[in-house]
Amino acid sequence: MKKINSKYNYLIALGTAVALAGMFMIAMQLINAQVSSAILSIGITMIIIAVFRKIRKKTMPEKDERIKKLSMYGLGYSWITTFLVITIFFWFDYFGFVNITTQQYYSVVFFTMIISAVAFQKFLYKKGDVE
Repeated sequence: MKKINSKYNYLIALGTAVALAGMFMIAMQLINAQVSSAILSIGITMIIIAVFRKIRKKTMPEKDERIKKLSMYGLGYSWITTFLVITIFFWFDYFGFVNITTQQYYSVVFFTMIISAVAFQKFLYKKGDVE
């Protein structure tokens, strides 16, 4: 347990260092403001992820083969769902039904991947097993 906590403590310290470097770059205007803001965002994200994982490790049971199997099936179903969304967008664009930018397209695909992965895994965890 100590080894896990020290791992997350290192990640929190690294995230703090990256965030401070980003703030320093913004304050001193060393490089472009967008790059400095991105560095700051990366640092804050590292801190948040490390803190949440540290808290989650304390409350989560050990992963067994069943949980790993359910996770992999959920991610597989998510991949298929994302592939179907990409295919639908391809045909909609081909026939001229929708006119969206590349950024909008990537946003839809990105959120489809995340939301479907979480939804399928939650559903399969509640179901209990996959056949």
